Amino acid sequence: MLVAVVGIAFAWSKKGGDFKSAPVVTSTVEPFKYSVEEKDVLRRVADVFQKAMMNERVIISGSIDYTDPADTAGSVHQEFKYCRKDNMCYYKTDSNEVIALEDVYVVINHTSRQIYLAPPRKVEAPLTVPNDSLINTWQQDGYKLTMAGAGEDSLVQLKCDNHISCKLYGYKLNFTTGKISEINLRMTDLDDPLNPAADKVYHCPISRWEVGKADDDLFVKHRYLIKKDNGYVPAKQYADYELINKL
Repeated sequence: MLVAVVGIAFAWSKKGGDFKSAPVVTSTVEPFKYSVEEKDVLRRVADVFQKAMMNERVIISGSIDYTDPADTAGSVHQEFKYCRKDNMCYYKTDSNEVIALEDVYVVINHTSRQIYLAPPRKVEAPLTVPNDSLINTWQQDGYKLTMAGAGEDSLVQLKCDNHISCKLYGYKLNFTTGKISEINLRMTDLDDPLNPAADKVYHCPISRWEVGKADDDLFVKHRYLIKKDNGYVPAKQYADYELINKL
């Protein structure tokens, strides 16, 4: 759903499903473990995400810069905004808006100039993972923790240079206010996993991280649709958009 949680969500997603147990190998090497202080830092990071994802009102906006060294033409810069209000949800990228209202689901494509209407869809809270389970995942995968700065400019990084899926999670945040201002990911190129120059990079500055607030105007139906007879027509600002009604 939201880039602001993709770092933690991605770390956990690979834990799902059924896997065959690997043969047990006896080793004299001590397993990698976080210190008590490192676990405390990671819990505080996870708490910031948990608070935002579990709240019924939240606003997160910013941009996504995606760089693929193997396909420079495929590099992307995209603005985004996510807002949740109770059981309603709004998400916008450069060319699309998705609005899940109580009685209708609206998708607006600004490139094709179309508005798609569908029956309402239930908005589920994003899946959250117990902090200790998440920390154990990072620990088992061998991510080394580094932290720089304090107060308003804490930079927390988890790095594992030989990881099969993601070599770096980076979070810039303020532990006092509970706001994240930047997320960075370095994803492994599966075709060339040991070459760091081939890694795909996501740089996500967050311009707004507000928990307990919502942009009420985004959830006013007549912002997008006007009731007419037994149906709808596009609101004035979308007057030249094609309406595709699947209600």
